[in-house]
Amino acid sequence: MHSGFPGSCHDSYVFKRMQISQEPTKYFDENQYLLADSAYASGKYLIPCYQGNSLQDERKCKFNYYLAQSRVRIEHAIGILKGWWASLREMRTQLQNVKDMEQLINWVLCCVILHNMLAKINDQWNELFNDEQPKQPPQIYSSNSNINSLREILLPITLAHFQE
Repeated sequence: MHSGFPGSCHDSYVFKRMQISQEPTKYFDENQYLLADSAYASGKYLIPCYQGNSLQDERKCKFNYYLAQSRVRIEHAIGILKGWWASLREMRTQLQNVKDMEQLINWVLCCVILHNMLAKINDQWNELFNDEQPKQPPQIYSSNSNINSLREILLPITLAHFQE
């Protein structure tokens, strides 16, 4: 039985071998993509942050800054969930098969759903959700776009979204 990759494997190495990376059209529509850190290679559906000499451009540096801010928000959201649901702090489940994984995923989803329900009825966590509704993303992809131009198109869109 194959249990996965050892913890010493880099995330980008594991990602390259995942079905989502090898068959992205099963998981992504046009205008959908993942944002990643600089350890990942650019692809049609994977846009890493800028690195190296490109960071001398102030706009690219801001782009990376706002991506990092988003990551911090995600980490805070995970922290809130773990604070609210003690069972998420240390899941003592051994993943030995697909069924175990499905049960674990369903448990996490249940915690998220319950958290959202409590927030909706003005539970004490409600003040954490006072952000405005996000704008609809613009159409950015065309079949003749290449990866670098897609990245350049995303740069001003991302900066505009985060700037006040």
